[in-house]
Amino acid sequence: RCAVVKGDVGHVSTHPDFQGRGFGSRLMRDSVRWMRENGYDISRLGGLVKFYSRFGWSPFPRRYVEFLITDVKAGASTLSPTEALRPLKDFRGVVRPFDAASDQTYELRYRFNENRTGAYFLKPPAPFSRRSAPRIPSGSDPLRLVCERDGKLLGYVFAHEYAHEVSPFEAKITIGDAAFDLDEPQAVEALLKRILLTAYERGVQRVTARLPFDPTLCAIMTRSGIGFTLQELHSAVASNMIQTINLHSLFSRMAGELEARLTACGVARWTDGLVVAANEQTVLLDWQDGRLAVRNATEARDAVALDQAVLLSLVFGIRSFEEVAPLLRHPLPPARRMALSVMFPRQPTASGPWG
Repeated sequence: RCAVVKGDVGHVSTHPDFQGRGFGSRLMRDSVRWMRENGYDISRLGGLVKFYSRFGWSPFPRRYVEFLITDVKAGASTLSPTEALRPLKDFRGVVRPFDAASDQTYELRYRFNENRTGAYFLKPPAPFSRRSAPRIPSGSDPLRLVCERDGKLLGYVFAHEYAHEVSPFEAKITIGDAAFDLDEPQAVEALLKRILLTAYERGVQRVTARLPFDPTLCAIMTRSGIGFTLQELHSAVASNMIQTINLHSLFSRMAGELEARLTACGVARWTDGLVVAANEQTVLLDWQDGRLAVRNATEARDAVALDQAVLLSLVFGIRSFEEVAPLLRHPLPPARRMALSVMFPRQPTASGPWG
């Protein structure tokens, strides 16, 4: 029901001859100002916490799925990866290399992520039509695969092999993009087993993937005999970092979704102002006649003060308000706590855009 605007800050550097003179700091402060003046709600970057925290960014977790491709021991039995990842025999689909000229992944990506918070905003065409293909080369790349049956795309996995392991969340072979029709579990199994077996044949024993922590997907992988670990990485020195650029704009863009949640749960109206504060910004929320009014708060007294990383974990559905309520300095009146719990439940969450 809503989309927020995120600005990613990419490469930041200062010529060695001019380091230590504050030029980098001026660039960062100017970047924040520019985003605030140009309609951005939040911002993300990756870098040294000590430096970027000066300009308002806070460490934020990364989520990824890790696959270890090693022998599996069960009592006296040992299964090699070749045995454990044996391809399906009765699957009627075909796994083949991606062809940028003919394979249209847009619809599948949209369907896979349409009910997840934190996904890249993809506006569905009506009807779905052929769109420009992603800039990924065609050919026989065994790490960029699609699965199809009778001309219908059932899933795709795009992986990349680095020269070496880059980080905990970027193994030598990393799945950077994937989408599946979860009503076709054999397609999920066939694609992932093919990628993992290819990695094993190349001497790689660990693969990481940007996949959502989705219960249905996890159940499919488990039933398929594909072991995995759901990893949530909290770095401290160099980290994924996030910032609330404009709190008022953020809540204004989310208002439609928050209204729907409040209405669905029959939350009683309030007009005495619920104030939320984060990153030295405040907003006042009023709820009446099915409308959530978002206003600038004149003062932060009695505000629900949240660390901005905590607030954004609520926005993305990574945490529920009930999980973070005990962190508040002062207990909330029951009606306020219930309203915030309804507005911010734990949600099915995409992986990637926020980490």
